[in-house]
Amino acid sequence: MSKARVPQSNQKLEILTSCSSRATVVLDLHDDEESGAGRLAKRGLSAFGIGRLSSSSMQIYLFKTAAGGTHFYVQPFDGRLPLPGEHHVWLPAPLPDRAVFQEGILKNGWRADGSLKKTLNAHPVTHALRQADFTWKLGAGEVKRDWFAQMRPVRGGTHLMMKGTGEGDVSMDTRPVGFKPFIQAIEALMTTPLGASGPDAAFAEPSTSADLFEQMIIEPPAPAPRKNTAGRDFGAPLHQLLSPHAGKRFYVHPLPAKPLGNIRKHIMPNEAAQLPVIAATDFTMMGSCKEGFVFTPTHGFLRQSGRAIHFEWSEVIGASLVDDDIARVHLAERGLIHIERGKHATAIVNALSNFASLPDLS
Repeated sequence: MSKARVPQSNQKLEILTSCSSRATVVLDLHDDEESGAGRLAKRGLSAFGIGRLSSSSMQIYLFKTAAGGTHFYVQPFDGRLPLPGEHHVWLPAPLPDRAVFQEGILKNGWRADGSLKKTLNAHPVTHALRQADFTWKLGAGEVKRDWFAQMRPVRGGTHLMMKGTGEGDVSMDTRPVGFKPFIQAIEALMTTPLGASGPDAAFAEPSTSADLFEQMIIEPPAPAPRKNTAGRDFGAPLHQLLSPHAGKRFYVHPLPAKPLGNIRKHIMPNEAAQLPVIAATDFTMMGSCKEGFVFTPTHGFLRQSGRAIHFEWSEVIGASLVDDDIARVHLAERGLIHIERGKHATAIVNALSNFASLPDLS
């Protein structure tokens, strides 16, 4: 199962890149790795079932919305394969009754009681949902889904839930999940009232993560502890730690001009141009350094399988090896990132583990 962690990290990078908001909490839950918040979430979330596929692990994301609320997304996996997840948000917008959005030959638009159905079918939220492509491909077929979104009144507001979209993408490891239509649906509900608020109600259709959403938003997990390393320049200690690992596909300052040029062009963003490169691993087959992991005095920069992420060293809680060839990096806000690097995984872990063991600098 550990080999699935790298493609799962690639889906995480897809999600973090696609969402316009910064993640405030990310939890990585695996069948073989349950502790703390993981056990709490597992108790609230039973196995996902889609045909013969069942969830072996999942990622839980919390984002802040423009209105100040919490956007909650659960991404399940069957091994390396991402399955359709669920977006959730609670909005301070009144809703008279529960409703279900569906599209198809015989089912089109909202299923709701009374005048609410007519109101919703003409509402901007419906336009936002109809812009989404809910085609989640699985090989030559696709996931069959009877509905795509639903709402319910709760605590004087609206609990909106939308399925992950998929958008007809056929990539093996990564799928778009529909941040844009979900954010547009939020904006529509916040700007165009639907009427007076009705009594609290359950969703009309089963949801795999609605109970977990309520549990985690009402009682959010405590932030992970970490050392005060913000603003610290780790250039010298990193160079000392990484110099013994210099060799094929592992560069330590000073780097040759060509690899350094590709690192700055393809891995590091333009705004990081002033940062010196302490060391870098080359992930490419031909030695171009267009993908890899880069150490600078203040940040780490990762690009793998076409996806990129960067983080301050102050966000690193710790690092460990998985099966001796995968570096697992634990970030305070964004959870686990898995980097498959063979023998160089040890060098990455040795360096990043030191951030967790540093004494307080405050």
